[in-house]
Amino acid sequence: MLRFIRTTRAPGPFLRAVKNMHATQKDIPVIPSGLLVVRKPSGWGSTDVVNHIKNILLSGLLRHCENNPGTQSIKKRHLKLKVGHGGALDPMATGVLVLGIGAGTRVMSAYLSGPKSYQAIALLGSETDTLDATGKVVATTPYAHVTPSKIEESIRNKFVGEISQIPPMYSAVHVNGKRLYELARKGLTVERKPRIVQIYTLNLTKEPVHLASDGDGDGDGGGDGGIQNSVPLELPQFGLDISCSGGTYIRSLISDIAQDVGSSAHMTSLMRVSQGPFDIDLALKQRQWKYEHLIQHILNCSAHAQLDMSIVSTPAVTLKGYRTAQVAATHSR
Repeated sequence: MLRFIRTTRAPGPFLRAVKNMHATQKDIPVIPSGLLVVRKPSGWGSTDVVNHIKNILLSGLLRHCENNPGTQSIKKRHLKLKVGHGGALDPMATGVLVLGIGAGTRVMSAYLSGPKSYQAIALLGSETDTLDATGKVVATTPYAHVTPSKIEESIRNKFVGEISQIPPMYSAVHVNGKRLYELARKGLTVERKPRIVQIYTLNLTKEPVHLASDGDGDGDGGGDGGIQNSVPLELPQFGLDISCSGGTYIRSLISDIAQDVGSSAHMTSLMRVSQGPFDIDLALKQRQWKYEHLIQHILNCSAHAQLDMSIVSTPAVTLKGYRTAQVAATHSR
């Protein structure tokens, strides 16, 4: 629960700015800077999540301001809050999405280096233009000859370690000043340069545990995506556990494996299970995206990552036209 400091005990430029806006001595809440880990729902773009979280934080802050006579003159247009993500997920994907809040956006990349982990489900026998279930089927191929052992052999021989990938046409990669997905939507296909990525571990699995249990668990059948069942996968479906470097396209990896065993495939589910020091168990589910929960979770995630306290102690919100907020705040745990 948030606890606020009386402004009479918190001198600084922000207080002077508030007084200049005809505020009197009242409680002013502070949104801390830092890192925030949420579970991205299926169907949401990463930027959609960023904007939604930003709106919740600003709206919550304004509610507190509106309830105090001394800060009622502060409006949303006066507030500036920077929020960004540490690595996009495709709209159909779910899982760990790390957000930087305020000064946390400046240091986020330093805390997110290293492998990322995913769980994916693929379907043999058909290829789509997007390489996932959101696209149109552009080819069908036989798959009866494919066995789990053939997939495992292909993985061992060609898809672990340093590999070369060609970015899919439906991706955000820039070519000649245009994003590839913009060209793809016009029906265009252009040459793409291969990229070197690192696959640290890659295992075939019949039971992608995190995908099978994904959801909010509130009993309404909703949730954050995933297959939401525990039935072991059988061909033509197969699951993958992946640990890889940044920039790896799991869609492309699935397509390349299928081609190597003489068939085709597209991705039907994807969850990011971990990134940097954060795993899925720490990711806040959508039903928990409330102002007070988010504030506390910024502190929890920042502590988990051992974020420098000079970042966390920097208020994330600034007043437009005024200097950065320097209000002191404490948070009970």
